[in-house]
Amino acid sequence: MIKYIRIELDKIKKKNCTCIMLAIVSVITILGIYFYYSINVSNKTLGISVNPFSYDGVPGIIEVLYRGVMIIIGGQLLNRAIIDEYEKGTINIPFTCGVNKVKFLVSKIILVWLSILAATILGQVISIIVSSFIAVSFNFASASLMFSELKECIVMTIYNDLCFSFIAFIPLYVGMVKKSTKALTGFSIVIFLVTTTGYEQDYLKMFSIGIPAIPLIIGIIGIVSIILSVRRGIKI
Repeated sequence: MIKYIRIELDKIKKKNCTCIMLAIVSVITILGIYFYYSINVSNKTLGISVNPFSYDGVPGIIEVLYRGVMIIIGGQLLNRAIIDEYEKGTINIPFTCGVNKVKFLVSKIILVWLSILAATILGQVISIIVSSFIAVSFNFASASLMFSELKECIVMTIYNDLCFSFIAFIPLYVGMVKKSTKALTGFSIVIFLVTTTGYEQDYLKMFSIGIPAIPLIIGIIGIVSIILSVRRGIKI
């Protein structure tokens, strides 16, 4: 399995991926700074009290932005790694050399999943730290970060990142059935629109710390989609 993952890693154009990720981080960080400023202005103008450092403030908004971006990027990674080869009919070439079909497909999926998870977490950390630092330095945020809010941000971010890292795999089964990169991309956009509304933060709360259940449900659906996709890939 590790051997197959290394082979897939060698195919990745690391320089291009780094440049794309840096561009995404820069844009979302700038948006984060704007959101700090916007919330601060709203608090003063409307007389409301929203702590921009809480999960309901800027960190939560930044997480939703990264989630949406990584759903689209994850779809494109799956297109390049798997669906594109089915479309071109080149997926079976390695199998003629005795390559294990299941391990081959799973290694591609693991690599995409790790890429999505790592990029999401790293990007969020950079954007939140930089935007928060600038907001405090230039007095964009009048509130202060409390330990309880920090704990909530960390718990919710880790929980949501783990669950939503499987979202990008929900369209994979559609792409496998249709053998079409366009079908996968189209369904990724649908998933993006459905899962970036923030509704999952408000319903089906579970555990004593009030973690929402919908991200977990969606994550399980993503895992089921992976299993069905691998089974479909073996039969094709």
